[in-house]
Amino acid sequence: MATVAATLAAFRPSVSPPALTARLSAPAIAKGQLLVDRPVSVLTSDEADASATSSLALTYTQYLRTEQARVAIAEAAGVPPMSVQVDGPFTTLLGRENVIVRPPIEPPEVARPHRLLLDVTPNRPVVTVIASAPERGLSVALVDGALAFLREQVAAARRTAAPDDGEAATLRSLGPTVSQGSRPPPTAALFVLVFVGVLALAGTAAARSVRPRTSPRRTPLSTPVRGDDWPHTARPLPWALAAFTAMIWLVPFAAVGIPGKLDRLALVALALVWAATLLAPSPDDRPGGRPWFTGIHAAAVALFVVCATGVVLNAGTLANLGELKPAVKQVAVLASMLAFLVIAGSALRPAEVPRFVSLMLAFAALVAAGTLVEARSGTNVFYAVTSVLTGGRAPMPPEQADSIGRVTIYGPTVHPLELAAMLAMALPFAAVRMLDAPDRRSHVFHLALCGLLIAGALSTERKTSVLAPAAGLLVVAAYRPRQVGRQLLPLVVGVGVLVHLLAPGTVGSVFSQLEPGNATSTLSTRDRASDYTGVAPDVVRHLVVGRGYGSYDPAKYRILDNQYLGLAVQAGMLGLVAYLTLFGTAFALMHRLATARDRLRGPPALGAGAAVAVVAMASALFDVLSFPHVVYLLFLVCGLLATLDAPDGAGDHPPVRPRVVRPQDVAGEPEAAGDDRAALTRVI
Repeated sequence: MATVAATLAAFRPSVSPPALTARLSAPAIAKGQLLVDRPVSVLTSDEADASATSSLALTYTQYLRTEQARVAIAEAAGVPPMSVQVDGPFTTLLGRENVIVRPPIEPPEVARPHRLLLDVTPNRPVVTVIASAPERGLSVALVDGALAFLREQVAAARRTAAPDDGEAATLRSLGPTVSQGSRPPPTAALFVLVFVGVLALAGTAAARSVRPRTSPRRTPLSTPVRGDDWPHTARPLPWALAAFTAMIWLVPFAAVGIPGKLDRLALVALALVWAATLLAPSPDDRPGGRPWFTGIHAAAVALFVVCATGVVLNAGTLANLGELKPAVKQVAVLASMLAFLVIAGSALRPAEVPRFVSLMLAFAALVAAGTLVEARSGTNVFYAVTSVLTGGRAPMPPEQADSIGRVTIYGPTVHPLELAAMLAMALPFAAVRMLDAPDRRSHVFHLALCGLLIAGALSTERKTSVLAPAAGLLVVAAYRPRQVGRQLLPLVVGVGVLVHLLAPGTVGSVFSQLEPGNATSTLSTRDRASDYTGVAPDVVRHLVVGRGYGSYDPAKYRILDNQYLGLAVQAGMLGLVAYLTLFGTAFALMHRLATARDRLRGPPALGAGAAVAVVAMASALFDVLSFPHVVYLLFLVCGLLATLDAPDGAGDHPPVRPRVVRPQDVAGEPEAAGDDRAALTRVI
């Protein structure tokens, strides 16, 4: 597979006729600039007018586009004139806006291998000449030929002008011609990348093949509970993961003004703790389970390999468009998320997951309460606290509501959609706890928690706050139909009353947007519908691995409020399939655990699978992978599913059996007998 990928990187296959055509390497680029000046330079004279020389610079640039100039430049560079293409200038001095509404994804393919791009700096008399050619020497020769031709023509014009003409133009060089060499196709890099990725997938399959397969219904999983389980433990890794989870829920780390990308620094610290615990000599200090690779890990690795492959294959085009750096950055972020999945899947023991879910629900309740406070008073508690501690500042809310009267609510995130998705992901865990409540007090408590989470989500007044929680609750209802059927009416009435008390007016506002007439007439819905035809050429052109993950700039092209559509453009059909496989493997793992007879693993697994369903629904409503809070939560939940699927005591010492004390062993020892009888009672 690595050899095939490397071959496709070096050659372009064609069907009719069957052939392999060598791919052109990224062209060499050269750049040179001239300042159109006066004998008394505009740089030193206060009375000199730069506007006149700016117009003259534009005239010179347009003159370089003539046939005479193109032939002279080609002869100076030693290339055929018909192989040189000249474009430009693109400037506001021409009386039109320098804005392209829908620029092409790639530069048009032309038969001429040598290209010249001419431009004039707006309101400044600077002529810029950029050349691209297959070789570095040719690109420099083209730029030097163009600048030399312009100097000769200006000098010839000055010789015919009056001797005392003080307004004659003077061309001043702004440094030597700078160049960048061509880059060959990334064949070796792609070979190594695919080889390592496929090797990781093969290792995952091998690890799963030696795992004993048993029927979960006939052989229920056993989850031993130890006395040093988190939070009653001194192991550092569970506490580090808990601190990172608190940052995900409560800290607006993506806000402007927080130094050093707080989440990246925290992830590096978490990885260091994880690596240190792997080398710990004592079993008590090691992770809760060895890094257990599941189908979720395989799907995440496949998604990363496809995204990285698309960037490598299109590196030359992305470099010419200035989009290679953000693409590489996004691939690196995806790699860090993959590392977080591995850490989250091995940091805890299976018996610790329910307690960790309780911690997440506590954080979610704080976020929902803070969201309601922001909706009612306009005060963002999360940004206010963060600004005091780190110097960050809250994003400025819009002075007026949007076209349908919605007010922007941020919470600890950067967008209301992200906030609604986070609260919707926590809702299934609370709903499962409510259905499995052992007593009425716990049932009422978790019912109130469900109402709080729904009220917080609805306070964003986004359609996502209804559709995303509905997806999670439908999954819970599918696996608990009898319990949901018995408690459906009390649940609807109770949650409805709580939502009305906590967030009055939001229910009617959100549901009015979902009415048949309003749902299709709002601006956001029409924009989403227009995206399909707008990106169809991009999808067809790069059908397999896309144009490069992270290279589709919404500000430059169009905002795609659909993660599936965005992956189809950036990662192709393979990336889209890998992303869907991530959800599919999570659902399959959840189904196996939720239908088993282990009451300790089944409920949190069902909640985690429903939370993944929330993200699957939200991916059709906005670009989920662009919002770090939701992405971190997705991989955290997937890591908890992997932990629940790990064998009992993986990587850990066996549980200590309690000593059974017999009554005859303590006969005649009244003081000790009382303690031992109490111990015997606990054992029984």
